[in-house]
Amino acid sequence: MPTSWIPSHHQWTKMPGEHPQGDKFQAALFMLFLGIWISDSILHYSTWLNHVIPLYLRLSIGLSCIILSYYILRRSEADLFFRPANYQLPVYHGIYRYCRHPMYLGDLIFHVGLGIMSISVVSWMIFGISIGLYSYLSQYEEQRLIQEFGDKYLLYQQIVPKWIPSFARIMNPNLFEHSLFKGIDKP
Repeated sequence: MPTSWIPSHHQWTKMPGEHPQGDKFQAALFMLFLGIWISDSILHYSTWLNHVIPLYLRLSIGLSCIILSYYILRRSEADLFFRPANYQLPVYHGIYRYCRHPMYLGDLIFHVGLGIMSISVVSWMIFGISIGLYSYLSQYEEQRLIQEFGDKYLLYQQIVPKWIPSFARIMNPNLFEHSLFKGIDKP
């Protein structure tokens, strides 16, 4: 891999629009979620629904969510961090054509996968808090990106959904014929 594709420390740690405490919030909430999920999976203080849904079904759906989450997170990291050094932000190519916040979506799908595997009611409450946190962080970041990139980012907001990718967009690549994507769809 050419070294021009490897992000510098500056690119990796200070992306335009990032909330200054976003990584700390996410890490703390993930540790809380994981701690509760593990303890509830062992102590069973809120997993009474496990007897209703068979284990094989919970594991297959939960692991599918975790695999999907991994794919989304890897794609979004690759599209954001491993681009040519001269490529201008914001990123509109790759997975960012389908969803404006794929990293947050990947994190939430990971939480869903773990929650499905254990059916921990307390974990699902923490998941609700996670949705609130990611909504707050995405709102903050989008305001900063609008300040930084102006009309270009506003147009991007109109074209690309914030969270849930449109199935029609995924199945029909011709929907990306908008001028925003012409010439910048590949790094």
